[in-house]
Amino acid sequence: MHDFDKSIAVLRNRDLVAMTDQNMPLNLFRLQQLGESYYQSNQTDSAVKVFESIAELPENTDNADILSNACSRLATHFLKINNLVAAEKYSLLAKKLLGFSPNLSIQISIDHTLYLINKKRGNFSEALSYYESFRNNQDKLNNIQLSKFIEDYNTKAKRISTSIEIAQIEAQRKNAETEKTNQKNLSVFMIVITTLLLVMLFAGKGFEPRIKLLEEYVSELKRSEKLAALLVLLIYFVSFFYFFIPVEHAVEIRSLKSAYRLLPGLLAFVLFVFVLPVFTSYYSGKNNEERNFKTYLLFSGLLILLVFISEYTLFSIFGFRSFNFLISLSIIVLASFVVPFYLVLMAVERLIIKRFETMSATLTKDIGQIKQKMSPAKEQITILSEKTSGKISFSLDDFIAVEAQGNYCMFYVMKKDVVTRKLLHITMKALETRFEEFPQVIRCHKSFLVNIRQIAKVNGNSRGYSLVFGGDIDPVPVSRGYQKDVMHVIQQFRDEIS
Repeated sequence: MHDFDKSIAVLRNRDLVAMTDQNMPLNLFRLQQLGESYYQSNQTDSAVKVFESIAELPENTDNADILSNACSRLATHFLKINNLVAAEKYSLLAKKLLGFSPNLSIQISIDHTLYLINKKRGNFSEALSYYESFRNNQDKLNNIQLSKFIEDYNTKAKRISTSIEIAQIEAQRKNAETEKTNQKNLSVFMIVITTLLLVMLFAGKGFEPRIKLLEEYVSELKRSEKLAALLVLLIYFVSFFYFFIPVEHAVEIRSLKSAYRLLPGLLAFVLFVFVLPVFTSYYSGKNNEERNFKTYLLFSGLLILLVFISEYTLFSIFGFRSFNFLISLSIIVLASFVVPFYLVLMAVERLIIKRFETMSATLTKDIGQIKQKMSPAKEQITILSEKTSGKISFSLDDFIAVEAQGNYCMFYVMKKDVVTRKLLHITMKALETRFEEFPQVIRCHKSFLVNIRQIAKVNGNSRGYSLVFGGDIDPVPVSRGYQKDVMHVIQQFRDEIS
């Protein structure tokens, strides 16, 4: 309102009035702007007087546009105050002036005014005619405006600066490269994960011993070593989730602050550290028969699901949620656990194998020393069957091993450099009692008693030790429960004869 008052003051300035009086077109323009200013500032009476003074001017092609606009304003005003005669007068005058200078906007206004006038008078035929003219002209104006808009838009689009276009193209290229890189990484991980899962699911017998190796390895770690392992795990999770992000919204995620991008890795680590003691407590309460790789797979699946739900909730807070995002995130979470877990198993297996190989070489050396320095045992031993009349006699030096086979035991005895076998009805427990007085005969497995003097060498692999004998006897395994006892007896014999 204040701006229109300033405009009115300027347009009524005497100097300006005196100057425009000498120039008819300029004076008409001044009067038109003055009338519009009065109209916009709600000084209707003053506006009407100005527009009436314009409408009373002689008609010609030079001033027809301004005169028709003034008449249109007057017609609208008189219609509002229900002066239909004056409204019709100025509407028809404006319509006549438009013949000199067509103006669709004014024509539309006049048609609409005449439509309303005739409608109020009950001249519905005339009203319909003017309404049809109003609608047709309105459509023409809309089409003209739309064409002008499209033309202006195309002109502006062509004038976009080269720097903006290059920036947009570069941003699109970077987005494409980022998505391509992520897709490639995820594809590789997906292949690796699928392969490892197939190996674990279809080669369970190989997976379970590795789990037991891992259990033993972790149980032997010192407290400081376990804390160091947790620190390494923290660094791993934070780094993994920082660099590997879902393909969907990859650009937006990379634009987040570093502190926010560290949160997914921290969340995965916290959940792992929280759930691990719960699983350990549950698993330690199981007996050996109930402990199997399926329990580990179930725990791993639940942990991965928990982490996935938590990660998706976290990203949802940042506004990243869609089906494609969910799929990408699930692959990343799965990879973050399965790949390192399997690699750790492989690494631990190699460490254990190396340790077994070193220890087996030491034991083989100790057995060699024992066989060289230990005096031959001349004792004759006779073993009677518990339920039959069968028996077996042999020299202690010739005795190789005995193997439990149900309610029977298979004896392996060396005679003249040939391994002989005999099956006898007797229990392993009775044989263990019978051989107690001979320290060189030791229990190495629930199904085997062996004579350490007959051992040719000791082999070591991921499943532990095996004892190799001469002749055509298969290597005898040393079960985990007897490994320390076997090593202790052999080392004790070595120390006694040294």
